[in-house]
Amino acid sequence: MEALQFETTMLTLEEVDRRHILHVVEMCGGNRTNAAQVLDIDRKTLYRKLLRWGVAEK
Repeated sequence: MEALQFETTMLTLEEVDRRHILHVVEMCGGNRTNAAQVLDIDRKTLYRKLLRWGVAEK
C-alpha cells in the first residue's frame, strides 16, 4: 500500500485577509461601500487594498 501524502498549505495573514475581503465584496455584488460597511473598515482602506491586489483600477 502506498502511504497517503498530505500537503499542508500555510496561508499568510495577508492572503487570508485578501480572500476574506474579496469574498465580502463579491457577496455585496461588487458594491465597495457596502462591503466596507460589512467589513467595518473605511472605504478608502478597502479601495487601497483592492488597488494593491490589482483588483481595482485607479
